[in-house]
Amino acid sequence: MMNELETMVDNISKSVPILECDLYKNTGMDGLYVDGNILIEKKLYVKDKKVVLMEEYHHATYTQGNVLDEKSIDLLAV
Repeated sequence: MMNELETMVDNISKSVPILECDLYKNTGMDGLYVDGNILIEKKLYVKDKKVVLMEEYHHATYTQGNVLDEKSIDLLAV
């Protein structure tokens, strides 16, 4: 039987590849959606991975462009 995180990964990875890596060391971020992939810091606690995974999945699904650029309102996909 899968735990909650494993179930989330199984469901989301059907539409968006998910990779766990040393993201924080290289970027200072816990999660990132880039080039059609969700990247998650592998050293996070499971509860934090679930939050980051959902946040990045929503970026993948509902936004476009660089969401770190707060100057542009055009980032939201309607």
